Amino acid sequence: MNLPASQFSNVNYGAVVYAKSAVAWDHLRGYMGEEAFKKAMHHYYNTWKFRHPGPEDVRKSFEESAGKKLDWFFDDMVKTTKKVDYSVVSYKYKDGKTHVKVKNKGNIAAPVVLTFSTDTTSAKTRETSVSLEGDTTVWEDGFTGTKTFVYNGDMGNVATHNARNNALDIKLHNDRGSERGAAGKRLKLRGLSLLDNREEKNIMLLPWVGGNAGDGFMTGFVIHNRSAFGKKFEYYVAPAYGFRSGDIAGLAGFEYKIFTPKRSWLQYISLGVESSRFHKAMNTGSTLDNEEVQLASLYNRLNPSAVFHFKKKDQSKSFNHSAGIQMRWINTEREMIGYLVDEQTVAVQEKYTAHEVFYQFRKKNVNRTHSGYISFESITEQQLGFQGGLYFPSKFASKLSGTYEYAKRYWRKGFFGAESSFSRCFLGIGVGCGLDGGCYLGV
Repeated sequence: MNLPASQFSNVNYGAVVYAKSAVAWDHLRGYMGEEAFKKAMHHYYNTWKFRHPGPEDVRKSFEESAGKKLDWFFDDMVKTTKKVDYSVVSYKYKDGKTHVKVKNKGNIAAPVVLTFSTDTTSAKTRETSVSLEGDTTVWEDGFTGTKTFVYNGDMGNVATHNARNNALDIKLHNDRGSERGAAGKRLKLRGLSLLDNREEKNIMLLPWVGGNAGDGFMTGFVIHNRSAFGKKFEYYVAPAYGFRSGDIAGLAGFEYKIFTPKRSWLQYISLGVESSRFHKAMNTGSTLDNEEVQLASLYNRLNPSAVFHFKKKDQSKSFNHSAGIQMRWINTEREMIGYLVDEQTVAVQEKYTAHEVFYQFRKKNVNRTHSGYISFESITEQQLGFQGGLYFPSKFASKLSGTYEYAKRYWRKGFFGAESSFSRCFLGIGVGCGLDGGCYLGV
């Protein structure tokens, strides 16, 4: 939150400057209490009116009014992208006391707010406790690890966020507990939606249709957990039935992101796997007696990858770059007529394996876009016959290639106001040794 306005992207400016800042300051106000917070604001104003204060002057005024250090706010919340995530591990009522065990799963020791579902209690409260919508809210100092809080009486159900749900906590689904124990994440199937409910485990279920020359018309469904803002673990599964092939086809994949906040040059690592299964167009073959035979062809692909996404030095600059490694295993089973084995239909398996190392970048602003892709591939292709002892020797190839694309937007006056159009320039170059044994250079 302490970056200059010029270093925010358009999206992050709204999300951080307006949304995160408001929620963070509201959390601080709840922890300090309304009167103490107002006192700090008045102290800051009276001390610095008609002068030019800086961020440390704001911090000094609030710490003096609060009578304690507020490192969690001014160091962690303001200056970093660390997250707040408290979870209710266990909850029990025993011998007239309520025991709430809470674990800090985040990386900020921010004050934790415990909201109970009753509005009257003999619990250990403070002047900063407030009652909202019939709930009793108790603020506790932040901590790391796990801590158990004990209160007198039956406190009822508990949640580690306030009644208005505008908490800093990024995972509200693990915040609740009751006499039945800690509440898990509620599973909910949803239709078309780009936004998640933080208190639920949302799984999207949608129908889909498609088609190709081999499978014909396809219909199936998609199950996924993706959202507009992305998640640490994302997946999708899209099976379908092909009416022409009479077989199952579809797509599937997952991505797991490993964030590296301690690395100054690396933002996160993305580990993923994608797979697909389809039928190619059926060919027609002829026997020696000129009898036509329909020959099927099945296509399977598996594509694991690891991509390293580098950090931006300046968030206002839309320059994204990454490097990674990926493999592609493609297995095609096709039928052919084996004239040497009594004109039987012979299944031939083609195996295509590629290993690729790549680097890509993209720089974009309102009027111009620069993008590039550089890769090195090693490729192996092999064919095997399942009947009649057919065998085809393996082929090897390697390729070094690169592409660069430049696009510029031109503005002109149109009937409905300003209109734009793009002019693109594309350059590609490659050099390598092909599967046929020859070498090539292409531009």
